[in-house]
Amino acid sequence: MIDIQDLEGKIIPEIIDLILEQKSNAFEIYIPKSTALFSSGREAIAIDYNKLAYAGHILQEISYNFSFERVGPDVHKSVLFNVETNDIEGLAKVLLEISFGYVNDCDDDLYEDITFDFDMYAEQYLSDVQSGKLAPCCKYYSDIAVEFFGEE
Repeated sequence: MIDIQDLEGKIIPEIIDLILEQKSNAFEIYIPKSTALFSSGREAIAIDYNKLAYAGHILQEISYNFSFERVGPDVHKSVLFNVETNDIEGLAKVLLEISFGYVNDCDDDLYEDITFDFDMYAEQYLSDVQSGKLAPCCKYYSDIAVEFFGEE
């Protein structure tokens, strides 16, 4: 099990070590969902689901087998993504990218060579899905993001 929140302050070699500790090519990856329907604003819920949709998309890109748990807007819990891959370095890079949407910051001196804006890429991803340029990997999450953005 890999929890994105555990990647705070980690760099690629440390993430690779964490992956290798799993001793498998099947990984359970938990990504935090910070909102819940009755305690969060609609825009916050939309952003949360957009980030989940994009995270799923980039995880699926490096996987040969991929699935995800469907967690509704009324539930507050981390989301499970199941990933099978032989590309350990690719998975480490994707996990680091995802961590910038949750626990790490490119402005931190530790990541001075990295210029990755997870939120911007997530916004572009949803735009590409809506325009038909991309088919959504996690349509469930993309649909919820669109629904909640649309009700603002």
